[in-house]
Amino acid sequence: MNWYATAPDTTTHSAAGWALRKWKFKLPEIAPSEAPSADSNWHVNTLDMTMLKIPAGSFVRFDRWDMKAIEQTVTLTRSFLLADSEVTLAQFQQFLDDPEYPDTEKPTDRFWEDHKPFSPTEQHPVQQVSWYDAVLFCNWLSGKEDLMPCYERTGEKEKDYQGKPTELDAWRLIPGANGYRLPTEAEWEYACRAGSTTTCSWGDDESLLARYAVCNSKRAELAGSKLPNGWGLFDVYGNVDEWCHDWHGPYGSAATPRDRVNAGAACCVAAGTSFLRRASLPAVVTTFLSRNGAIPMVSVRRELTPDPLYCFTLFCDSVHDVPAQPTACHQSIS
Repeated sequence: MNWYATAPDTTTHSAAGWALRKWKFKLPEIAPSEAPSADSNWHVNTLDMTMLKIPAGSFVRFDRWDMKAIEQTVTLTRSFLLADSEVTLAQFQQFLDDPEYPDTEKPTDRFWEDHKPFSPTEQHPVQQVSWYDAVLFCNWLSGKEDLMPCYERTGEKEKDYQGKPTELDAWRLIPGANGYRLPTEAEWEYACRAGSTTTCSWGDDESLLARYAVCNSKRAELAGSKLPNGWGLFDVYGNVDEWCHDWHGPYGSAATPRDRVNAGAACCVAAGTSFLRRASLPAVVTTFLSRNGAIPMVSVRRELTPDPLYCFTLFCDSVHDVPAQPTACHQSIS
């Protein structure tokens, strides 16, 4: 229990929490804080999300859908905080039930309420949340923690990718905002790989997949029920798809892109795969969906900057930006 509560590194903290849950011990309560302490790489926020510091660095990727694609070395120049597991029904319900938050800033189509058999308890990941719902959740969490929201409406409308007659509010990132947002596809993949260069983050043996991922199942499992990856993140494979911030599109022709954000495509990236899919995966799985398609879950991200930035993702891991000297520092909602 001491390792879970006091270990400064993310890997030991997450592994200790997993073991305690497996042994059916009650986890020690950890007081929420604004950021990791000077000697720690994780902290717990006011929504009881554990935010892990992901270091700046590089990874190699290849667009397997594009026969002309080149191998790229992608560099992320800033560290960031990412929630260790998928957003739960209980966490999302706090957003919906907040009496002080205007109904105009909450989802109107509650598809997840019809899918509770697939996430039967409050500690299961929320499902059937659209990209727009995730954005609203991110802004709510930013306000709850007295941070500047990362998203604002543009005043324009955009049509649904699936050809539905509904027109939806277009959103954009606010420069300099320090609140929660969804992770970019590059940030998500980098965190999923956790510094590995093998087929999967744990190695090349796909027979181990069932230890790390909920796949080929009739329903989702409790968030964090499988083993974490090398950086302490749970469910980056399987359980529920996770929304990313950016649009699905070509990786581009640059051999060494930095802080890559895709733009201008017709639909949004969802990452991580789900409990319904087959149990044979490449190193990273991403797909694309209509932003109004209610399939993924949420993540949260937050970078380490001179002034703390928090970023968050529904249907995925949570993320936020953190200071270069993280004395105070959101991922992910995949």
